[in-house]
Amino acid sequence: MKRKNIHAEASESIAALVADRIDYKADALKCSCLQLDFLAEVWKIEGWKVPLILRIGPKKNVDLDRFLFYERKMMEREAVTLGIVKKHTHIPIPEVFCHESPCAELGRTITLMECMQGHPVNFHGSHLGASFLDSMLTQLAKMARELHAITSDKYGYVGGEAIMELQDTWPAAFRLMLEKSADDCVRQKVFLPEDKAFMLDVYDECRPAFEKIEKPSLIHGDLWHGNILVDNNARILGVIDWDTAVWGDPAMDFYILDIRCFNRVAFRSNYRGDINWQCKDYELRLKFYRIYGLMRTVFAYANRTTSQNAVVTLREAIKTYLRELQKMYNQA
Repeated sequence: MKRKNIHAEASESIAALVADRIDYKADALKCSCLQLDFLAEVWKIEGWKVPLILRIGPKKNVDLDRFLFYERKMMEREAVTLGIVKKHTHIPIPEVFCHESPCAELGRTITLMECMQGHPVNFHGSHLGASFLDSMLTQLAKMARELHAITSDKYGYVGGEAIMELQDTWPAAFRLMLEKSADDCVRQKVFLPEDKAFMLDVYDECRPAFEKIEKPSLIHGDLWHGNILVDNNARILGVIDWDTAVWGDPAMDFYILDIRCFNRVAFRSNYRGDINWQCKDYELRLKFYRIYGLMRTVFAYANRTTSQNAVVTLREAIKTYLRELQKMYNQA
């Protein structure tokens, strides 16, 4: 009973906070907590003209060692990215009604945004047929092409000046991203210092493949099927979770599609960018982006679960990929 009362009190506080920002009656709002951990607090708000999502950032006293470097200031960076995407594309993204950093009542960053309709692509599971998938990918390819046409004059995380120094070239930016992620993994004893040194040595060998990138394109950074919302007719209703957006290489958006077997002809033929899908340099970069993604996964397992077997497995997978990259590069 006590736990229910605490939850009810929190819901009332959230309703009051939201009502104040949309000029609405607090008692007409229904608030449901979707996530509550050290990373964020997420609430779904119903009862207004559209359903809303309220995201609340970490508390001030949170242990930052539990975050990868690019997980800091994520909500602030996402707000910047959503503004850019809204201005320059027709991609369906959530409308942001309020962003405060910090919110006066909580002393924490908040973002109040539209709760988009539809289900993640993976919701359809085994019912995902080839025609459904190809229809979705045709739309996604056109959206990706529109997104990647947006460019900047520097490389690195969007709005990321607080977490890394933006760079003049993609090889320099991605090396810095690798180095900072590896430092986080070493600090948490997920990597050994020699693991980091080996990874950077392999990257330096393969660096010419990254020098092919001549302009910093806007990249979603986490374009997996959980962030693509569709209806039952394969129509894309929304693309969400823009908090890891990067100015860099469009292929960074493709490696996840490749892992999920979404990098099909329907996507490639409709993207129509200047990507040479069969090029060795492209394959090398794709594998390195997969390693970068695996570093996030192994860090999360080590710090947020008790699955140490998974940590060991993922760490060995990273080493295996690095050895494969060395071999690929030497054979090129």
